[in-house]
Amino acid sequence: MLSEKEWNRLTRYMAGETSPAEQSRMEQWLEEDPRRQRVYVELREIWMARGSDVNLDRAWSQFLERAESDSEGPPATESHCSCSSRPLRAFRRSKVFIPRAAVIAFLVLGGGILARNVSREPSPTQNGRETIQSYVTDIGELSRILLSDGTQVVLGVRSKLQVTADFGVDAREVHLQGEAFFQAAPDLTRPFLVHTAEASTRAVGTGFSVRSRGSGTEIIVREGTVLVTPSGTGAEAVELPERSLGHVSSKGRSVEVAPVDLSERLAWMEGRLIFKNAPLRDVLRELELWYAVAFRVEGPDLPGRRLNAFLEHPPLDELLTAIAMAVGASFSMEGNVVSFSPRS
Repeated sequence: MLSEKEWNRLTRYMAGETSPAEQSRMEQWLEEDPRRQRVYVELREIWMARGSDVNLDRAWSQFLERAESDSEGPPATESHCSCSSRPLRAFRRSKVFIPRAAVIAFLVLGGGILARNVSREPSPTQNGRETIQSYVTDIGELSRILLSDGTQVVLGVRSKLQVTADFGVDAREVHLQGEAFFQAAPDLTRPFLVHTAEASTRAVGTGFSVRSRGSGTEIIVREGTVLVTPSGTGAEAVELPERSLGHVSSKGRSVEVAPVDLSERLAWMEGRLIFKNAPLRDVLRELELWYAVAFRVEGPDLPGRRLNAFLEHPPLDELLTAIAMAVGASFSMEGNVVSFSPRS
């Protein structure tokens, strides 16, 4: 079957997200192998069935069954773990390797909201009209949303984005709880505003992420510039340049600015997590957003033990084993609570 990179290329091609040069290369790549053409034809049939009476879940399941029977054998996978001085890698094992992120992207791209997992909360109404539209993701779910002004949003796991019904008419303002990346559509007359509990972030045509999970607001600028205004009384606005990080504390009084590794801090948009010399407590806090478990760490020094990790949403048992080995710990699981303790 196809590699993860090939799946990602194929789904982007079918969604119309490739450049003319990439489209040409993709068409040549499809022509090189009849098996690739067969996969493309079957996926396109499912794609074209969107909005019809066809049972998409059944069609997708049948496609996976055919893919599995057509597979020449299980692909090579790797599960590597080591001490904190080297990266911890964990990969999904499956008989036919079809990345979950690629599957989700294929099934739901198009039609405005680009995520199957996103749910829409009931909106309050005024005189029979909606005043707020809310998009909500659950544990381990990412959502792609296209706003009416052309702004593209990647809504992170366990997050909520609220958009007013008149968005884009006189103003472009949204409210965020959790994490999201925004590729703001250019509009000099109506800046794009993201409000959190601690700050407001203003952009025109910029790519930036905002994270607010109870310990302040963090803004990362991938391209362009943004203006961050803390919510505290008398706080001054600070302009963040490209490839920078701004942090506003929970008190919302000032903005701390620092350079940032974009490949590390924005990897979540593709379902990957990268930790560099991170304390175990921080790693586990992040993993609780991706897995339906709660973590408990025993011992005075274990929470602060550091590790490097590159994770692509592996099965939970593989993940726990790898982390335990990396920090010299053991773990046990009771219900949905995972406990780590120093290895005796």
